[in-house]
Amino acid sequence: MQVFKSSSLVTFLALIVGIFLIASGCTKPPTQEIADAEAAIAAARDAGAEEHAPDELSSAEELLAQAKSEAEDEATYREARNHAFQSKEKADLAREMALRAKAPKPVAAAAPGGLPTSHVVKRGECLWRISEYEEIYNDPFQWPLIYKENRGQIKDPDLIYPEQNFDIPRDSTESEVAEAVREAKFRGPWSLTDGK
Repeated sequence: MQVFKSSSLVTFLALIVGIFLIASGCTKPPTQEIADAEAAIAAARDAGAEEHAPDELSSAEELLAQAKSEAEDEATYREARNHAFQSKEKADLAREMALRAKAPKPVAAAAPGGLPTSHVVKRGECLWRISEYEEIYNDPFQWPLIYKENRGQIKDPDLIYPEQNFDIPRDSTESEVAEAVREAKFRGPWSLTDGK
């Protein structure tokens, strides 16, 4: 009976060792994931991430170094693979940020007299404020001219949003300007449904 127990124990241990060897033999080092992360970091550098997204690029490089270190030990292949994926994601983000930072910004077109014919809304602006700018109309009461010209984008004249690009009409007649000023002065009480 003692012999039977010890042979069962040996068989059981051999089975466990065999399963472990098979499982560990199937684990491959994350060479492709590391290569993908390296390529993403190179693309981020080429896009200018060192200047425009240095924190994200640095994080991607640290994660890649960690993945490479873990890839040397078969026991940490899974962690290496995860860190390589995270490195690639960070590098992709850094590249996108750099490309966005380097993208040309919309520039206001100018009329022949040097006055702009468009305006990109900045945070905190309203039609009144935009109309008040010297290079626009130098008169806040002319805001209805901008509203009418851009009705496709402006649902409510009291609610405009950053990055909207409005056309600035420069060919309004004196009577259109007078009507816009009258409308602005005698508009009545403010409400959220003015734009209807």
